[in-house]
Order: sequence, then C-alpha cells, then structure tokens
Amino acid sequence: INDSDYGTSIYLRADAWKSVVSMENVATLAEFGKSFPTYQDFHIGATEKNGNLVVKSDGADAPDYYLASILKDNAGTPFMGHKHISQQTSFFYRSAASDKAAFKTAFSKWHKKYKSPAWDKLNYYIAGESNLLIDNLGSELILCQLEENNSITDGKIVLAEFTSYDKLRPVLQKLAQLSNQETNVSIDQYQGYDIYSVPIPELPSGLYGPFFTGFPRSYITYVAPYLVIANNSQLLQNYIVDYENQITWKQSPEYDSVLTNASSEAQLSLIVNLRKAQSGEETQVSKKYSDLTAKMEYITLQCRFAGSEAFPELTFHPKKRPTASKVLN
Repeated sequence: INDSDYGTSIYLRADAWKSVVSMENVATLAEFGKSFPTYQDFHIGATEKNGNLVVKSDGADAPDYYLASILKDNAGTPFMGHKHISQQTSFFYRSAASDKAAFKTAFSKWHKKYKSPAWDKLNYYIAGESNLLIDNLGSELILCQLEENNSITDGKIVLAEFTSYDKLRPVLQKLAQLSNQETNVSIDQYQGYDIYSVPIPELPSGLYGPFFTGFPRSYITYVAPYLVIANNSQLLQNYIVDYENQITWKQSPEYDSVLTNASSEAQLSLIVNLRKAQSGEETQVSKKYSDLTAKMEYITLQCRFAGSEAFPELTFHPKKRPTASKVLN
C-alpha cells in the first residue's frame, strides 16, 4: 500500500479491536465485526468542512462471512427510512443493496444451505408457507438496539424491507395460533396494527442469518415498507407510538440526513449514538473513552464489498456547537 498521501496510517488485525471495545456480552457488535477484513488499514485524510473526521481503508481481503458474500458487487443505497427509526435507538445496523433481483438470488442461494433450528421450527408449524417470509424480502435489513430503561434491557427491533404483506398476513395468523396453542396469546392489535406473538427462539436469525440474534420470542407487525420484529411486546408498542407521534430520526437535526450520501456505495453500516449507548452493556466504551465520547454525537462505521475486497470507513461526527440562541434558551 502506498500511504505517502496520508498524514496518519494505522494497520491492524481485526482482533486488535477487542482491546479497544470488549466484545464480551455485546454479541451483536461482535457478530457485525465478522463482516470486516481480518487485516485492516486505515488512513486519516483532511477533516471535512462540517468537522467530521473520516478514517478510510484502501481495501483489504474481504472476510468469509455470509453478509459479505451476499452483498459483494451489489452497491449499497442511500438510506431513506429515517421516519422509521425511533429516537430511542442507540445502535443502528443496516445492510442494503441497490440491485434487488441480484440480492434476492444471492440471499436465496445462501439461505437454502443455511441450517437453523428456528427455520426448522418454522417449517414444522407452517411447512412450505414459511418461504413467503423469504421470497418477498426486499434488499434492506436493519437491526436497531434501543436505549435501555428501567423496564426494558437489550431491546432489539428488526426492520426487513418486505412486499406483499397481504399474502403474509394469513400465514402470520396461522403461525401465531399454531405456535401458541398452550398459552392462547397469539394475536393482538395496538393502535390499528396487527401484532403477532411467535415463541420460536431466535426467529429473525432463522430468517436472516446469525447476525440477527437476541430474540427469545418475536413480536411481529408491519409498518410499510418494513416487516417489524421486536424481542419485547412493550418495545414494539413503544416503537409504534414513536412512529405515529413522529419521535423519529426524521425529526432529529442530528440524524435526519445520516447515510443519505448518494455517492456512497457501502452495503453495511453501523451508527452508534454515543449518548444513548451510555446505558446498558456498551457503557464500557463510553467510560473508557469519556474524553472522546463527550465531544462526539455519533460514530458511523461502513463497509463496501467489491470483488474479493472490503473497504471499511470510520467517521466521527462531533457534537454541534450551540448557537447563541440555544445558549440563551
């Protein structure tokens, strides 16, 4: 690598991140890390006009990980779903591809070989109809980890781009009823939204792969264009309230334009809201680097897969300085 054009260059193995961020008890973050190269190079260029510090890679060997294989050579897309992301989100993970047909082919090929107890259980209840959950999947998958509070810890929500919900609705009804025969608490309504309770452990992992874990039971609804799956019934109700009352990223001046850069072709993205992430297991990051996190609003980590290479990119977004009017008020 010719790094003479850069002021600072960093070379490391992927496992070196463990000394920066402990991966114990942070399963989702650890799993996300598998999408990145074993050997990484990062280079610091000029600071952007808006004050963001961008650390880029010139490319390294792509890892042997299912998301990297499915997404390679299928450029990512700008994010347009800000109105679907609750302001309670602390960690936002996104996978997206521009060519939906190519994504569907690659995903289906991978899923046919994928072995999962959750998928087996799904087939046990609804047999071939389980394929509807895969066949109508779009090319965008999102996982949100929510800020912890007194009543909900490790709250997670999956948003899966999905078409033909009308076809899926009777299948979800059937699945909820058959899988809840002992408890009889299968289907509910909340503010006009169907809510299906499915006690199959790790259902999203069975559908979308090992990255989507942490769901002992799944609570499912549809908020177009996403199939929404939460790991807690109260969490799903809170999500619906935030969506209906527009307490989302779309109404947030810090987050209303994240990942909208049309020139970015990164297929994988992670956004960490450093203030929200100070609750729960991830506090170790904030405490360890309090001087850094105090000055930063959020961090973006992206990765683009092209051919046999992966191109990670890390961006630090500083907190906006308060204007005179904000200070006075």
